[in-house]
Amino acid sequence: MDSVTRPSDPAIDAISHPGRRAMLRLVLDRELASYEVTIAAPIQVVWEHLTTAEGLVRWVGPEASADPAPGGILRWTHQNGASVVGRFVELVPYRRLVFTYGWEDGRMGVPPESTTVEVDLVEEDGATTLRLVHHGLPPGTVQDHQQGWAHFLGALRAALSPE
Repeated sequence: MDSVTRPSDPAIDAISHPGRRAMLRLVLDRELASYEVTIAAPIQVVWEHLTTAEGLVRWVGPEASADPAPGGILRWTHQNGASVVGRFVELVPYRRLVFTYGWEDGRMGVPPESTTVEVDLVEEDGATTLRLVHHGLPPGTVQDHQQGWAHFLGALRAALSPE
């Protein structure tokens, strides 16, 4: 029987600030993108910034709406006017969040609710590690979404980290 070994996924330590508990790691795969960021904030604060309109507008764009219950709407609009539309699928308070995701105008071949984002949170010593996996992306859009999540997770970290 022949065996094939798949090369490991590339990982990039993209951001590291001395004196701050902050690191962003990006991993790229065929139809999914994975991200990890450690934020110098309690898990409850990070959760609120992921599940409420008031929290989302602090890091993802000037307009947002969120109904954090299974089936509830999740929508935000970026500074450039592009809007993401999805629905909450699973919410385990302060631990796990799953939502559908897509562009309102179907840009990049990603129509509303056509992909799935999973977010897992772990708190240690007052800092929260956020692990995000974005499933179902068309292969040609993975890098653009990788760059987008890197930018916005960096903005979340900056919004919640003490100066």
